[in-house]
Amino acid sequence: MEYQDGVQIRWLGAAGLEFSWRGIRVLIDPFFTRPPVWKNLFFRVNPDRELIRSHIRGADGLLITHAHYDHTMDAASIQQQTGCRVYGPPNACVLAKVGGADPGKVRPVSAGEQFSIGEVLVEVFTGVHGPTPMDFLLNRPLPGRLRSPLRLTDYRLDACLAYQLTMGQLVFTVGHADQPADGIFIYPLNEPADYLPLLKASRPRWVVPIHWDDFFRRLDQPLRPLFRPLNAGGRWLERLKMQEFCQQLSYLYPDAQIILLPKPFDSLVFSGQEARLNCEHVPGDPRA
Repeated sequence: MEYQDGVQIRWLGAAGLEFSWRGIRVLIDPFFTRPPVWKNLFFRVNPDRELIRSHIRGADGLLITHAHYDHTMDAASIQQQTGCRVYGPPNACVLAKVGGADPGKVRPVSAGEQFSIGEVLVEVFTGVHGPTPMDFLLNRPLPGRLRSPLRLTDYRLDACLAYQLTMGQLVFTVGHADQPADGIFIYPLNEPADYLPLLKASRPRWVVPIHWDDFFRRLDQPLRPLFRPLNAGGRWLERLKMQEFCQQLSYLYPDAQIILLPKPFDSLVFSGQEARLNCEHVPGDPRA
């Protein structure tokens, strides 16, 4: 269903988002393949094209924030399927072309640029990526020889970007960018207080946490949160407590509505001053 008078934003799971407005669809970091953790180090992995086809209805543009596999792996298959243009940092663009994306429709971008996808204005800012246990493998130059299918350790970060999308009177930011916006999408992997400088700078009306679900599990398995990073003060093997996170963030920054989407493929419809959840709530989702 299209919402011509408002902006519909569908959470695709992990960091994936689909923005729909006036017939234009823009994807950010769509990722459906979700290989199990045991494949992470040693195996080449093909994107799950059948799963991608079942969840992507079309796209005019695809934005990649950085080149880690959970943000970049499915981009080439989606580009081949939809014919959309792909934008991202240099490593992500190289990997998309190796994966089979049309080279003429892949464009590297960097902070400070702006461009349009239909009537959607896209502005690019420097993003932030926190530390992970795999940084020694995944944050270094690309391998000298790349071939498809890629190993998951081939997806290596160079730059991390944030994107701001303007659709009519509404502005949304994905990634950690200190820019005024109506709505921002955050990765809730730190303590709620750590987000206060971002919130005070961007002054959003709506804050939506994403990338909190365990992306090592297939989408047909029950949802569960990621393990909390130890550098964020978590206990060993403690999973994120999303309800608690949202409650604390709302207390610290009462000027914004904190919206927790219950499950992947639920969506929000933003129109004027209102945000409406478009989903069927499933009791027992492991968000607490």
